[in-house]
Amino acid sequence: MIKNELEYQTTQDWIKRFKEAIATADQDEVKKTSDPQGWQMTRDVLQVHLEGLLEEVAEYQTLNSLEPQGAITLKAHWLTELPQILIKARIAANLSQEELAAIVGVTEEKIRSSEKNNYALTPFTTILDIAAALGIELESATFAVDFAEVNRLRQRLPIIGNRTRTA
Repeated sequence: MIKNELEYQTTQDWIKRFKEAIATADQDEVKKTSDPQGWQMTRDVLQVHLEGLLEEVAEYQTLNSLEPQGAITLKAHWLTELPQILIKARIAANLSQEELAAIVGVTEEKIRSSEKNNYALTPFTTILDIAAALGIELESATFAVDFAEVNRLRQRLPIIGNRTRTA
């Protein structure tokens, strides 16, 4: 996911390199005839990487071109997607990392570091402050608790205290 203008420019450079590499591969008649499988695998790998980068650029351009009026809906199917929602909301709101930091009352480096690490080391209270600053509201949520999964994980634990294991 492209998170800022520097990453956008870097991704554009990589797109150019991948296109050049594909063009070079397409012109390599010797490799095509001497090792067609190897040639095809190499070309396919280059193409997959190029397509991934193009998708990231399209997403960033779409988010960056939105007029920050009204509201947009960003969907997530799992809590681990929350960091991407925060970043997408910031980009769509046309806020720089510096501006978001000023609104939240943290340093720009804190926002930059949090985004770089997908908010992995960011305190939950800070995440909530960022979500509030971005106007993120949870419209609805349904959480399914899978007790079979809990019990499967519980089986890995040593017996703690007087508690007996249940299947």
